[in-house]
Amino acid sequence: MFTSIDEYKKFVDGKYPLRKLTKMQSHNDGTRRLVESIMAPEVIRALADLKESYPKHKYVLIGGMAFSFYGKPRYTEDIDILISEEKPAFLLNFKNTRLHAYQHNSTDVEVEVLDADYLKISDDLVQKIFDTSIEEDGLLIASPSGIIALKLQRFNKYDQGDIEFLKNTFDIDLSIFNLSDDLLKKYDSI
Repeated sequence: MFTSIDEYKKFVDGKYPLRKLTKMQSHNDGTRRLVESIMAPEVIRALADLKESYPKHKYVLIGGMAFSFYGKPRYTEDIDILISEEKPAFLLNFKNTRLHAYQHNSTDVEVEVLDADYLKISDDLVQKIFDTSIEEDGLLIASPSGIIALKLQRFNKYDQGDIEFLKNTFDIDLSIFNLSDDLLKKYDSI
């Protein structure tokens, strides 16, 4: 089993090790690594190349991958990252396919590069998500509270389910995010 993205990258013979499925059947109890939370090996490969080509601490993992790290892993075919600076002009081993997306050259995994303007959120909220993120295997992952702060912005039925799971599983503190009363009411309604 791989214990890090770097170990995965060194593995090139095409055989994938068995994973401990018991670690994937419930929320992360603190023993599951990021690579153990990613279902598709192609996504791990793309993430390894992203880590190598984009400077550490310039982005935070959000979206399905971040949720999978904390919750029961779900199959996701893309990588969503939040940035606080200008979008990178170039990523090694990726091609720019549209304004906010890059595609990994060897796996076709898409990386969505999202910023405050694209998400229609404040720069302050982005900074708070960075400030409350955790580091795992040299990558920043949005905290459960940070994920909720983002999901409250969109608040579709999937987001509501994710928020409910995170709220019931982790200690959530939204006070640092300066959310509006309307967003806090949405959170309280779950």
